[in-house]
Amino acid sequence: MLAPVRFLMKDIMFNLTLLTLFALFLSPICAEDSSASLHENVIAPTADDAFTTTDEKPSNQSPAEEGAKKKEGGNPFVIGIGGSPFVLKDCRYGPFIINTKDSIIGKSLEYYGEWDEVGIDMALSFIQPGDFVIDIGAHIGAHTIPLARATGPTGHLIAFEMQRTLAQHLAANLVLNQIYNVEIHTSAIGENSEGVENVPLINYEDDGDFASVSLKSHWNTTNAMFETVKRLGLDDTFYRKGATCPSFLKVDIPGKFD
Repeated sequence: MLAPVRFLMKDIMFNLTLLTLFALFLSPICAEDSSASLHENVIAPTADDAFTTTDEKPSNQSPAEEGAKKKEGGNPFVIGIGGSPFVLKDCRYGPFIINTKDSIIGKSLEYYGEWDEVGIDMALSFIQPGDFVIDIGAHIGAHTIPLARATGPTGHLIAFEMQRTLAQHLAANLVLNQIYNVEIHTSAIGENSEGVENVPLINYEDDGDFASVSLKSHWNTTNAMFETVKRLGLDDTFYRKGATCPSFLKVDIPGKFD
């Protein structure tokens, strides 16, 4: 009885040896196929990705030093948004979505992280928590955001921006900075609240000074495309809110003062 068992055990050991050698032979092939399959499923990032980062972390330099570095070929912390001219940058008063085609305010925010710092410092010296502030010509919020933040949660700011695209841009920057005490009016300011104004339509993907757009009545051409916005009287606006007078009024609008 022992001989057949011994013979059977030898057969089993021989078969196990063959299986082991066969497994060792196949393992490199399987590993190669698995690696190839893995690489096939990996999608490499492209320039068309929604967000592309040009640096891993914000610079510790001041906005002025950071801007100088960029002019010299450096690369400050800026996030591109798709293939659009818009970028997201951490500026002096918080994160801003910036249109790099804006040749004045946009470029200043992009290079230096600030705009009109002297004017903002002066305004902040007058504003206290709880104040009521009006910003006429708010643009994308370079002044609106620090002024609204200075009024605190008990304060209030009314922002006027007659260009609809810039008003939407302003709203986005306010949300990014978690500022909720601002009321935006996409309207023109006038002597009274009767009538409308024609605001020229421009291409915000072309280079230009977007803050310099004035009412169509001030343009030399009669062929400009425009959209109509309401005209609001300044007194009507803040008296409706129950305030007797704003604590601070900032005005930055182009064109003629008739």
